[in-house]
Amino acid sequence: MKDDVENTNVRLQIVLNSAKVGIFEYDVVERKHVYLNTHWSEIFGFEKNYIESNTRDIMAWYENRIHVDDLEKRTRLYEKLLLGKIDEYNLEIRVLNSSDEYKWVKSFSKAVKESEGQSVKKIIHTLVDISNEKEKTFEVEALKNKLKELDTKK
Repeated sequence: MKDDVENTNVRLQIVLNSAKVGIFEYDVVERKHVYLNTHWSEIFGFEKNYIESNTRDIMAWYENRIHVDDLEKRTRLYEKLLLGKIDEYNLEIRVLNSSDEYKWVKSFSKAVKESEGQSVKKIIHTLVDISNEKEKTFEVEALKNKLKELDTKK
């Protein structure tokens, strides 16, 4: 049984590392992070130790790095998550990195409760950098618009 759990953990770690998924676990009651992996901090261009040693409330730090145009939607979803109105949300937002440039990330957050009907105790939050995919999407859209413009000039 112990070997099965260890093997599952190894497989999971390999998948997370290869996909470069950033993971952040937040204790809602204590208002502090419980777990932060290296990929999560790398998305922002910081070392994990730098964030942990220079930031008192990592959730507040993270929220301050969200693009102003994305913050309201994310805040509404996060509040619904805390209130138990939703169990999870998935969102694409821009976050500020250490070079003061915005990166696009796919953000997924899941509420953890001790039992059904209980208040939210923790939030598991994942991030994946999707900047390259977004950039390609924007390029394709720009080319489509140019083609459309050329078509209308004919």
